[in-house]
Amino acid sequence: MRIDDDPKLNVEWYLTAFVDILGQKGPLRELKALPSNPQEYDRLKETLDKTVFRVLALRSLFDSFFQAYLEKEDTVVRRSIEHIAPGAFSSDTGLVVTHVSDSIIISVPLTFEKCHVTSLIGVNAVVMAISGIWTVALSRGWPLRGGIDVGISTKLPGGEIYGASLERAYSLEHEIAGWPRIAIGNEFVSYLPVIQAQSEDCPGASIAASTAKLCSEMVTEDEQHQAYLDCLSAPVHQFLGAEMPSGTINALEAFIDREERRWLTKGETKLITRYHLLDQYVQSRHALWRE
Repeated sequence: MRIDDDPKLNVEWYLTAFVDILGQKGPLRELKALPSNPQEYDRLKETLDKTVFRVLALRSLFDSFFQAYLEKEDTVVRRSIEHIAPGAFSSDTGLVVTHVSDSIIISVPLTFEKCHVTSLIGVNAVVMAISGIWTVALSRGWPLRGGIDVGISTKLPGGEIYGASLERAYSLEHEIAGWPRIAIGNEFVSYLPVIQAQSEDCPGASIAASTAKLCSEMVTEDEQHQAYLDCLSAPVHQFLGAEMPSGTINALEAFIDREERRWLTKGETKLITRYHLLDQYVQSRHALWRE
């Protein structure tokens, strides 16, 4: 939807993910001056390894997982839909990735044309890729926490997405997620059944519905019925399992065990609880991912 006062401003529905790399504030606050000797230079490099280079590594990982999913899904969907509805699928998902400090913001537009097929491919690719980076980052000792939701937003002239989808995703990460996981908002949860239930009269509706169903299989909920991303779900294992570095799950479990022990020794009740919940989740998926 174009705004008359500014024809360059296009307001539409977006899915946005806000992903925060935990444990960055301490090292970043150590950056107080440029190095003046070799020892200070080494400390600067160590700090950058813990901060900037982790952000860059996660961006690269995200791109790899995103493309890996698209390459697999593109062939399947294109083969299935082109004879039903020519032009209903485009491999251009409209992905936008930006960075703010130690956070990564990922968005895709939700176009309501062509039976939602292209939108759902973009949504699934984002969800898959975030699951991938969450898993690999945790195995490296870089816990991630985030939020994903749907809302009306716009792309600003600089390229970043601004609006309700971003506000909701940020609030989920900041206020709801709690432990290292990716909380999912109500709008996103409600969006998937709508796609699955759309009329079969729309060419490609069955493809969109099956894609939405796959996405819903990557969503789970806790005892308080808070939805969150099932980063170790069966679909993630199916599509990205072979893309994971060898030993990822063993390293992930070892990191969680170390953190539980560390916070137990320090008597940090809140962090003990968070890592205990994380451990429970990972153990519930252990059989699927055992190496």
